[in-house]
Amino acid sequence: MKAPQTTSPRRRQYPLKVVSGSSHVTVYKTAHKTNRSGWTYTVAYASQQGRKRQKFAQANAAIEEARIIAAKLSAGQVEATELTRGQRDEYLEARRMVDGYPLISALKEWQRARELCGANLLIAAQEWHAANGKGQKYITVAELVKEFLRDKERSGVDTRAGYARTLPRLVETFAQTPVHTLSSQALKEWLHTAFTQPGQKHVNASTFNSHRRRMVTLWRWARDEGYLPRRAQTEIEQVKPLREESAEIGILTVDAFAAILKLAQATQPGLLATAVLAGFAGLRRTEVLAQRWDQIDLKRGLLTVTKAKRNTPSMRIVHLCPTAVEWLLICGRRSELVSPAWGLDHLRKLALDAGIPCPDNAFRHSFITYRVANTGNVDETALEAGNSRDIVFKHYRELVSREDGAAWFALTPEKVRSLGKLEYFPKGELKQAVAKRQIG
Repeated sequence: MKAPQTTSPRRRQYPLKVVSGSSHVTVYKTAHKTNRSGWTYTVAYASQQGRKRQKFAQANAAIEEARIIAAKLSAGQVEATELTRGQRDEYLEARRMVDGYPLISALKEWQRARELCGANLLIAAQEWHAANGKGQKYITVAELVKEFLRDKERSGVDTRAGYARTLPRLVETFAQTPVHTLSSQALKEWLHTAFTQPGQKHVNASTFNSHRRRMVTLWRWARDEGYLPRRAQTEIEQVKPLREESAEIGILTVDAFAAILKLAQATQPGLLATAVLAGFAGLRRTEVLAQRWDQIDLKRGLLTVTKAKRNTPSMRIVHLCPTAVEWLLICGRRSELVSPAWGLDHLRKLALDAGIPCPDNAFRHSFITYRVANTGNVDETALEAGNSRDIVFKHYRELVSREDGAAWFALTPEKVRSLGKLEYFPKGELKQAVAKRQIG
């Protein structure tokens, strides 16, 4: 669009016409006694509301206003021509103050904030600033998880056992999503859909709660790092945990444990020490996987738990029973760690593939159950297992007989070798394995 055209100062003749495209504005010059110049200049133009006029004491001011109005008329901005100079100055100052942010959007935000806070809008803003500084930092879910895991690993936390089960799947779904935009409803729906097993209508309550706990830790870390508002409950914390039914403790029978020991020794000797630590010492899954040989004193029958939760009863020294020591003496040391990676998972699969009933977490449950039956001492068993007395008393008392308790801890290598045919092994698989390795 061409700039509005006017005549030069030397050739100005009034009325003066200022043209822009197909629009024009006229400037009239009339005598005025009270003005210093003796003249007044009137800008006149046609608008939707009729003929409009503005008066100016100086010619240059009138002509400049005429140019602005003509340009706006040509661009179709008719309403803008109704603004006075003062109103237009206010508009330009408002645009400057929002610093490139859309003016209407800024006013809408102000209006909504005013509705929420009333006359206390400034006080509320000051309180928010005191809690959050200049504002929260922007980060995507993928970036947050990467920083969180790096921070945990630097702190010595093993992220493989728990976080590796949850966070990679979170990233798969929400990788480029800004963390602060995820609502509690979206997170709740994701937990329900991401961890529901095939063929199941609903997610297992325990599974749901386990993944939720890890996400709560992640979201709280994000809040502490300034990625989410401080002094506020995070969205994931607003997702309520599911009610878990009291699960029945699943344990191995004495014959089943003997069969697993015999099968491991015959076919997977690298898993034998894993079975011993879990079944005769009651170590937790994470403790078994992290246990080092240099933390076991077989001469004294003592095991210092290599990795356990700090400030809990799990930080302990375990007194190994003579049977456990006998088994560990015949286990070859293949690496610094006693158990291979995911040893308990492989051991349980080995048992299930051979037809041996092996419930989830059965080794530790069995140790506590048979130990309390064998000794009759809840406090001593709780200390050995790194558990609370109340948990042992509530879940593990009177599940098996004292005779069964004694039989469990009498499963020495010699006793297991002397066992006859074990019905848990179909198609003579154990017999073939034993014959091949010449194990009785």
